Amino acid sequence: MVNTSYNASLFGLRLSVISSSSMASVHQENVEFLKGHEDRYYKNDLIFALEVDSIEDLGIYDVILFVDDDYGLMCHRIVRIDVSEEKIWTRGDANNILDGVVDFHDVKGKVVGVIPQIGALTLYLHSPYGILGVSLAFFFLFWRAYSC
Repeated sequence: MVNTSYNASLFGLRLSVISSSSMASVHQENVEFLKGHEDRYYKNDLIFALEVDSIEDLGIYDVILFVDDDYGLMCHRIVRIDVSEEKIWTRGDANNILDGVVDFHDVKGKVVGVIPQIGALTLYLHSPYGILGVSLAFFFLFWRAYSC
């Protein structure tokens, strides 16, 4: 799963923070399928997903962001595609079962980049404590600058 507070798209690029370990390791049942696909995404990684125009822009092994009715925004790997029906099957690399069927219109983007562990900082800065800390820091900086 990913943190949904970062699901707004800017110029077709969507930033999200990984909030689970479903893409951090490989379940033993997935080892053979994932041979040659070493990309892993860990909790608190900041990922970049690019919007896709059509299902033909996606392929098996691509990692996508999609909306799941039960869990919100998810980040899992494509394991099967039905182009004519615009249906996609995904699974977290660390999971041994498939997710439900994903309709193409629920796909929010294809993961194209990652900044490891920076997501923890961004989550903190958006929390009430982070906002308070940044606000206090600016207050003291300006107070000191104008009190001299």
